[in-house]
Amino acid sequence: METTLKIGKILVPIYFIVTFIKYTPIINYIAIVFKPIMHLVGLPGEAALPFVVGNAINLYAGIGAILALSLTPKEITIISVMLCFSHSLFLETALCKK
Repeated sequence: METTLKIGKILVPIYFIVTFIKYTPIINYIAIVFKPIMHLVGLPGEAALPFVVGNAINLYAGIGAILALSLTPKEITIISVMLCFSHSLFLETALCKK
């Protein structure tokens, strides 16, 4: 129960924030800027949002952002694998420097 609450405190707010962004012009700007980069791995430009959120906050925040977007199963698989490889990159880099 404790774990569910901890994950829910992250997942639910991110889901609502990304859902809100999805209905504003902000998502279009994100998609336009990141489309060339994300296209290289077979993702739409708006998939950059869960990738950045997942790397900046944590994996569960990335999952919440993925759920809020309308991605195909193929795109969800690609972004999930990418997040699995890179979700703790900032923390691991700081630990390695020490």
